Amino acid sequence: VSSGLELGVSPPKLAFNLVEGEEKCVEIKLISSERTFFAVSDYWINESRIVKDISYYNKSSQDFGVRTKYNTDFFLDGVKRVDFCVRAERSGFYQGVLLFEPEDRNLVLGVWILLEVSGEEDKSDYSKNFALISEIVLSLSLFGLLSYLVIK
Repeated sequence: VSSGLELGVSPPKLAFNLVEGEEKCVEIKLISSERTFFAVSDYWINESRIVKDISYYNKSSQDFGVRTKYNTDFFLDGVKRVDFCVRAERSGFYQGVLLFEPEDRNLVLGVWILLEVSGEEDKSDYSKNFALISEIVLSLSLFGLLSYLVIK
């Protein structure tokens, strides 16, 4: 007896601490119990406070000088590892969400993204602030998944 489609994403949160122009990539693991087509997209905000309401994420990464690279669609049957890369040209604190939308389903999987970008000369100050922000974000959770990864 089948209990329906089972989906998962790990990790549900990513935190990047980068210098202007630096690119970092991470691997995201997706799990599906059935062969499913996924469309992938990312949305961003530029807020000084942590925002967990996905309805506020309505900007493109390009609006903030942030460049992302990932496969925008694919089929998944079982386990798949997807590369996600990010690069920013301007210093600042940015928040994003990477959405994995299965075709013909009324649900979305998401990964929260925190991006702290500093200029070369002020990296040490940003690192101190980022450590505090990272502690706060430990309490964030998307769709009940719990894990945390900091990319340095």
